[in-house]
Amino acid sequence: MVLQTILFPSRDSAPDTELFFRGVSDLPCDVERIELKKGQTLSLESYFNSFSIGKWMTYTVLDNLSLELSFEGDAQIRGYVSVGRKDDNIMEVRSEEEMYAAIHAEKKPCPITVERTSAGAVVRFGLLPEEGICFVELTAEEDCVFLGGAYGTDVKEDTLRPVELALGICTFQREKEVRRNVGLILDRLIECSESCLYHHAQVFISDNGQTLETDEFHNDRVHIFPNVNAGGAGGFTRTMIESVYRSGENFTHIILMDDDIELYPPVIERTYRLLQMMKDKWARAVVGGAMLELVKRYQQFESGASFLGINLVSYNHGWDLRRAEVIAANEVKNPINYTGWWYCCIPTENIRELGLPLPQFIHYDDIEYGVRNAKYGTILMNGLCVWHPYGLNKQAVSMNYYDIRNVMIAMAGSPSPCTKIQALVRFLGTIWTETLRYRYNSAECFFLGIEDYYKGPEHFMQIEPVSNHKRIAANNDVYEDPVGIDLSLVENRTIEERPPHCVVWGALCWLLPPLGKDRYIGLRDTGVPFFSKRLYFYDENRKKGFWMERNYKIFFRYIGRTLRDSLMILQNHDRMAERYRRMKPEYTSLAFWEKYLHID
Repeated sequence: MVLQTILFPSRDSAPDTELFFRGVSDLPCDVERIELKKGQTLSLESYFNSFSIGKWMTYTVLDNLSLELSFEGDAQIRGYVSVGRKDDNIMEVRSEEEMYAAIHAEKKPCPITVERTSAGAVVRFGLLPEEGICFVELTAEEDCVFLGGAYGTDVKEDTLRPVELALGICTFQREKEVRRNVGLILDRLIECSESCLYHHAQVFISDNGQTLETDEFHNDRVHIFPNVNAGGAGGFTRTMIESVYRSGENFTHIILMDDDIELYPPVIERTYRLLQMMKDKWARAVVGGAMLELVKRYQQFESGASFLGINLVSYNHGWDLRRAEVIAANEVKNPINYTGWWYCCIPTENIRELGLPLPQFIHYDDIEYGVRNAKYGTILMNGLCVWHPYGLNKQAVSMNYYDIRNVMIAMAGSPSPCTKIQALVRFLGTIWTETLRYRYNSAECFFLGIEDYYKGPEHFMQIEPVSNHKRIAANNDVYEDPVGIDLSLVENRTIEERPPHCVVWGALCWLLPPLGKDRYIGLRDTGVPFFSKRLYFYDENRKKGFWMERNYKIFFRYIGRTLRDSLMILQNHDRMAERYRRMKPEYTSLAFWEKYLHID
């Protein structure tokens, strides 16, 4: 049975040769043919074409592994295993140089047997390594042409787990992206007789913008449901409801995917094979995909994360997946307890047992649900990924509302709940920093988030998501073209570049008249304005900005509001967290969600 085919650079994935092969460069896209000169070595030590043997041995019943290679000419084949390691201080590094200095890999020979065939060779791995990645290297003994291959295993079909996939997509007015991804799924997977997913998957689309025709794809395996705009939480939950509870089908898993990802169809095939061979112990584990960046398509944004109390830790951020030591170290297990819904495979049995997600509109819905499922395990490995934009909406100040409100709700009753001191420190730090930077609308959203949380779970359950979001989004910045602005003056100070005690100095400067000139700073600048009267905030992604001005009236009003809300946190936090914990089963129930989404 084929577990993983050898992939080549393509327009569906990435043009970067070193994501697929080492020893060659600048391969053309969509050409499954590599010419090798005598003495040249082609290595499969890559993100997509090495085999994650350590993960497969841990999570599956795999007990034998082969690699069937197709090539013309004669080549010497050697097997290798590479085991990665990260220094303990890697989460503390401040530069790219320090980061890569903390990443290591040990590459050593792996015993193999090679059987020559008319098409090339069949490589059989001997004693299977318990950790790391394995791969082969081919050295041409004459001019050769490499044509591909596949990793496989000898296994009886009747011993495989039955797997039927629902693919859940939440969309809001992104018709072009949805058509692209669903078109790939149909052409390359569901309707392709050569795919292991042929007639083993169906697509469920929650159309929050109600801009798609319900028969858009003219295919009975694609189901489109016009949905109220209840955000990502409401959209993904709608796909769960329709596939798990209302379809009449026996889906074993649902893969949640954002509408604006760039999907690579072989990723779903690899996920499917992994699920078929899962050990009983890991049968209910969540399988996630890493998020790779759209611009630098070889750069990883995140490969799993952990959420404890009120603190988020993202793993393997910014790693260049073309580097050999990174590929091996990327397989090192991290203490993750969730993975993002840009690509997240959840057993439907978990949904039936644990309930549906929280009705949080956007932000932290995937985190809370991941933490809820964490007891069954979360699996990530090389080659399972999507490309996804780091959305502009994440920079909207309205996200501050969802950041604080949703994280407090999410962690109430969790194994690592947020304490009153953590909540107070987060509240004071954000309000103080945003106010000193003249970001009053951002601070306002944070105030509203805290205050809505402490109104209790009964209030939360009665919120109408669309009108509430309009209320919050009214605080978003209004961007304009930088007419007359010298962009060379824009400052983007990092934490290390801030002067000592800058927050204290910034507060003291509020007591003095604004004497300085206008200042121009990047949206993520970490400094404070000191004596400036006006600030121009410039967003490099939008190529636009906006002005903010010092306002004493707002400043002093916020001082009083901060004191009042701080007292509210100290007096009510523990009691409120317990109320949310007790009511969570109610607002994650099917009955609640059907009413919330107006499903008949």
